Amino acid sequence: MKKSKKTIAKILSFEPNEAELRKQLSCETMDWEWFVKASSQLGVMTSSYCRLEQKNLLDLLPDDLNTYLNKFFAYQLVFLYKFIHKPNN
Repeated sequence: MKKSKKTIAKILSFEPNEAELRKQLSCETMDWEWFVKASSQLGVMTSSYCRLEQKNLLDLLPDDLNTYLNKFFAYQLVFLYKFIHKPNN
């Protein structure tokens, strides 16, 4: 789990590490199933997706994972919007 936390920390980092991440995430041994489980357990899956988007690295995600995370993120935004704009009772 130590390596996995380091990978997630690199994704979340605001340091300019796109080239390093691109190399690491494009490796054939990258376990995307692990990424989903670990980032979910740590409560940073949405943040990881946003940081990958900001770093222009979404093209490295498998298509099905990219689609899933995109929909997941969109649902969260809709929920937050409805929560914030909920009429007072």
